[in-house]
Amino acid sequence: MLHSVDTEQLWTLVTRRATLIVVQLEEINLRLHPRLCAEQLGWTSRVELDRYLRDLGLPRFRLLRDGYYVYRIYEEARRHGSLSHWSFSHGSYPQVYYRFVERAVGRRWSVIEQLTPREVRRVIVDYWLASGMSAVSGNINDARKSSTSRGEFSSTPPDVTPGS
Repeated sequence: MLHSVDTEQLWTLVTRRATLIVVQLEEINLRLHPRLCAEQLGWTSRVELDRYLRDLGLPRFRLLRDGYYVYRIYEEARRHGSLSHWSFSHGSYPQVYYRFVERAVGRRWSVIEQLTPREVRRVIVDYWLASGMSAVSGNINDARKSSTSRGEFSSTPPDVTPGS
């Protein structure tokens, strides 16, 4: 398992490199299909989208989407006082989100809601790594070697456009 500092660096790396995807995930839509997202971004299939993510050292779309949504749900629940309050205000039942969180990261909502934001990101990153995102951990080591003398994490997303 990575240390919490490494987890923060990895979270930053993933969100920077997945900027194209994260824009599509701003509205929490648990039914967002990878094919639809791929088409909206200019690819012809989810396979091309997953290949793009793999080439960037990122998790597959479903893992990326689910982890990002878990964090967004966590943020919304904190902002509205509880997951129940937030979900009812959006016309949903909280059980949908309770089940989603447990399926997405293997932890019950009752555990996730007690964590700090940094700990939630750690849970998500650990789940991504356990699900086969090992290429990114290598990128973190490379980024650490090229970081500035002040210890800042410096990584910019590659200039890649869909379909290239």
